[in-house]
Amino acid sequence: VPPANLKFANYSFNQISKIENVHRNPYLNTLILDHNNISRIEGLSRNRCLKYLSLNNNQIQIMENMEDLNIHTLLLAENKIKMISGVSQLTLLTRLNLSRNMISKLKGL
Repeated sequence: VPPANLKFANYSFNQISKIENVHRNPYLNTLILDHNNISRIEGLSRNRCLKYLSLNNNQIQIMENMEDLNIHTLLLAENKIKMISGVSQLTLLTRLNLSRNMISKLKGL
């Protein structure tokens, strides 16, 4: 179990299929989960300090469950996203990467 005061976590290149137990790290501001098997954005609503979220190279199809996040950077490159959604709720967002997905229209920005 990581310490409760953890601020940075990189779990890239693993076999993670679900985002869970992240709420145990309330001071976490950077979470990197690149190159895993994650299919849903979930389990982050209680992480009020999270500013940087990277989920590149996963299996995510829908941009969801982000309305409570205070993130500045959202990286979702190389997933299976077809439509941009939920971005307008991320009022602090300054950096967004959706490259190499299946997006056909810029609707939702």
